[in-house]
Amino acid sequence: MLAPILFLIALGSSSPFTRSAVHGDWRTSAMGGATIRFSTCGQDLCGRIVAIDGDSKASPKLDQNNPDPAKRSQPLVGKMFISGMQGGPAAWKKGNIYHPPSGRTVSGNMRLIDPQTIELEACMMLMCRKSRLTRLAK
Repeated sequence: MLAPILFLIALGSSSPFTRSAVHGDWRTSAMGGATIRFSTCGQDLCGRIVAIDGDSKASPKLDQNNPDPAKRSQPLVGKMFISGMQGGPAAWKKGNIYHPPSGRTVSGNMRLIDPQTIELEACMMLMCRKSRLTRLAK
């Protein structure tokens, strides 16, 4: 009786991906090229914008399309880009993705295709769009 249980435990832990397999910095073409840093936020996976191509202290990229006028002068670097992703270690669902060009937060899912590639799916109403992120060297 114990052998089948141990087999199932071993089978479940044989995945090449661990919960932290996506932790770290990833590159996306979104926002003209940006770096997203993934980490665990409570029980969920989240990703914060840590760099945007062309962004500088003298000329920061701002959250100019935010529906809240008070937030339009805030920089995009530092903003939570992905939040509430549930699941893992290789697929996450029911998360939120911030879309700076529209200032909206949309629903999303993501999956780890291989150790170097994440596929991100952002959905608004019945329309979904997929994009890929590439791991940056550590």
